[in-house]
Order: sequence, then structure tokens, then C-alpha cells
Amino acid sequence: MSAFGAAVLGIATLFTPVPALAAPATAPAPDHSTMVGEVPSDKTPNINDGNVVAIHDAGSKVIVGGSFTNAQNRGSSPTPVDRRGLLAFDKATGKIDNAFAPVLDGDVTAVIAGPTPGTVYVAGKFNKVGDKNFRKLALLNVADGTPVDGFKGPAFNGTVNDIALVDGHLLVGGIFTTVTATTNRNGLASLNPTTGAVDEYLTVALTENHNWTPTNNGASAGVGVEKFSVSPDGKHLVVIGNFKKADGVVHDQIVRINLGENSATIADWNTDGYSAACKYTAFDSWVRDVQFSPDSKYFVVVTTGASYRARSATPRPAGRPPPPAPARSRPGRTSAAATRSSRSASARRPSTSAVTSAGRTTRSPATRPDRARCRGPASPRSTR
Repeated sequence: MSAFGAAVLGIATLFTPVPALAAPATAPAPDHSTMVGEVPSDKTPNINDGNVVAIHDAGSKVIVGGSFTNAQNRGSSPTPVDRRGLLAFDKATGKIDNAFAPVLDGDVTAVIAGPTPGTVYVAGKFNKVGDKNFRKLALLNVADGTPVDGFKGPAFNGTVNDIALVDGHLLVGGIFTTVTATTNRNGLASLNPTTGAVDEYLTVALTENHNWTPTNNGASAGVGVEKFSVSPDGKHLVVIGNFKKADGVVHDQIVRINLGENSATIADWNTDGYSAACKYTAFDSWVRDVQFSPDSKYFVVVTTGASYRARSATPRPAGRPPPPAPARSRPGRTSAAATRSSRSASARRPSTSAVTSAGRTTRSPATRPDRARCRGPASPRSTR
């Protein structure tokens, strides 16, 4: 199987056509004219520890965010440099940019272009940039990584996981419940993009754990946004994460929001495709990423996990033989019996995609109602 085929099989998707969305008549697919080369570029530095979760093309340099603390240039005996969660490298040479060296005290989860050329937003788990307080969000100069004068974001009380700049509003998503001492926001907020002041454009409140309850002894995680995606036409926002309700109405793990001129409101769209508990003892929520298509006509959701149903220990009826042992083969070789078994299991597996339209959900006939489902292997993140 090709690497591309494996990647496709490794992603569980909800392809969601949205007939009500009017895409631009002549919108080309951005940067989709060619396939990525099979051989990776050697014009990148080495990240020595942690993960990379955000990459931003800032023109002549690339800015990288994540959970790392140390990196070094490629080549013979390069000298490691300290970079906590954020670094830049030259796009042409791959060398670490020594001028861009902001000092953060926590991980970075998102990096996007700022409101003016030569600036960049960074978000994550940090509380300081250098000796200045920037709780979870900062606007930096691309040239040297210093904070941009005049921007002072709010004091989020939890991690910011995603950000987007849309039509004069900086949209913020994460695991937080307050943004100032007197202002509550549950998982979603909007800010003035140049000053960082909280505004009233996006106030949708995400509440309640997807899986965890006080009595089920399940895994518990913070409630809020994992990721969101803005449609390329700038009119729609799809939000995924660990939540059960949006503004008090059930929107389990996913909600679509209309981005109007004066306010952002929940769209007349819903699905129960992500309501299954899955293995609640292992994780509270199992949605991992979301992305709109370039023409704004559908979006794709990436999940983690696999088919799962809690089973009680049921005695085998008398006289029924035990199930056959799985076929065994030598390391590096798959037996014909094992291959047939795998193919048979795949043929029986329910469909992992649900096609939905506004306000309706269409299930595959293969879906079995007695199976709590979550689909797909681990989300595509950089790990070491």
C-alpha cells in the first residue's frame, strides 16, 4: 500500500456537504496545484525534543510552535540552542533564525499571521513572553520576536488551542471559562485584533463534558475547543472539542456557527454522529481536527479511537467451542489466514463516514445501533 493510501485509511472523516453555503464562483484551491514531494526538504532544523503542532509561513522565514525546548541546525556538530515552544528558521537555508528568539514560559499550540505585515499571533499554554505578562496569547514582531506595542490580550484562565483572524475579529478557542476578572467566556471568544480587547461578536458558550460524568468513573478533561476551521469565504466556523452543549442546546463535540456581519450565531445544523461515548475510561473526547474544503462546500473531521463496546463477562453456552486462536506468522510476514480474517473484519465494519445536510443526518445502513463508535487511529500530529 502506498503512503498516500495508508494516510487516507488512517483518517476517519465526516464529509459534510452544506448546500446552504454559497462558495465564491471562481475560488481556486489555494496552493493545491501540485502534490507534496516524496522526499522531504533538508531545509529545516532538527527539533531535539517535544512535538511540533503549528507551522506558519511568514515569507522569507517559517515560524514553528509546539512543546519543544531545544533545537539545532542540520550539519556536522551543530550547536543546540534553547527555544521554548517557538522558533523561526530561514526558508531558503533551513538555518535557525538567531534574531527571532522570544522567551516563553509554556508551550505553543497555534501560530497565524497578525493583523499587519511583519506580525504573528501565537497562542498556547504560556503566561509570559520575556518579562511581560501575556496569558495564553501574544502578538509578536516577525523580525525579532518582541511583543507588538499596543496589543494586550485578556487573561485567559486556561489553554488557548486555536485562533483565526476573520473580518476584523480575532476568534479564540480553547479550554477556558473567563477572559477577564469580570467577563466569562466558555471555550470561545472574540477580540479586537490590534488591541486584544474582548468584544461581543462571538459569545457562544460550550458546556458539559462529552463523556465524563460525576458517576461514570471515566476520563475527565477540560471542556472547550480542540480545533476550529473557518470556511475560505469567511462566513462559517466549525468548532470541535470536548463539549456536549452550545448555548444550552445539544451539539455533541461539534457545532457550526454562522459568522455574520455583527455577530456569530449557531447555525441551523446538527448531527449525532459524534455522540457515542467510545472508550470513556481512556479519553473524554475523541475529535482531533477539522478543516473546510478550499471551495467552502464541505468540511472534514479527524477523530481518534476505534470501534468499541463495553462487554460484560457472559459465560459461553455449554457445548459451544471457544473461538479459534488467531493465525500466527513469523515476524515480518502475514499469513494468508490472517489476511483473510482482516479482510472479512473490514467488510463487516460499519461505515466511518456520515453525510449530513443542514439539520439532518443520514446514517449508513451498515451502522449497528448497539455499537458505541469512534473512528480512526491517532490524529496526525508530529511526535518523536
